[in-house]
Amino acid sequence: MMFAADGAHSKVRGSLGIALEGSDFPESWPLYDVELDDPLDTESAHVCFVDGGLVFLLRIAPGVWRVFGNVPSLLARLPRGAAAGKIHWQSTFHISDRVAAREAVGRVVLAGDAAHIHAPVAARGMNLGIEDAFVFAHCAIDALNGNPKRLSDYGELRHDVHARVVGHIDKLLRLARGQPAIVGLLRRFAIPAMTNFGPTRRAMIELFTGLDHPIKIDAPSASAAM
Repeated sequence: MMFAADGAHSKVRGSLGIALEGSDFPESWPLYDVELDDPLDTESAHVCFVDGGLVFLLRIAPGVWRVFGNVPSLLARLPRGAAAGKIHWQSTFHISDRVAAREAVGRVVLAGDAAHIHAPVAARGMNLGIEDAFVFAHCAIDALNGNPKRLSDYGELRHDVHARVVGHIDKLLRLARGQPAIVGLLRRFAIPAMTNFGPTRRAMIELFTGLDHPIKIDAPSASAAM
């Protein structure tokens, strides 16, 4: 058996000819670890919607914030009162929301970024990968004990979860990134409504915290056969 968690550019996935299905976003996202005065609540992450995009801020050390967004001149678009100081590190990245067409082929299964990549909006990548390992461990034990079908069960169990989570994050990002202009206008009204309306607020919290689905270790077909 092989548990392939070899990243977004997985050689295992490529050698198996499995497509990574979904979409890409064209713009670059600048990212900084930068010193800021602390005009914001240091115990919270902050998302600021600006014309044409968004700015995300999270304190990662005393006086040092991770800042990224999808607008040029990002450090000139900080919230009122926040002034950028020394830059400790900077980079850029692109965003794709994609899921492997299948997660199990024979005795090989895909997990982590090899099976699913998405925007960091909900920070779910690591948690999904840990879930993958947990479910695979249960399936692998049964396979080693004489039930090889459990490896295909892994693919069935995880694909639906990956597709649903990545799909939700993709929709949220398309709204939050504020492009084109009509989406930016819609965002001004939709995001406050979503966060203030109980059911959608709970759904967003569950998405961000990873509580939006149970972790199943038995495929529906296995349960039906019992």
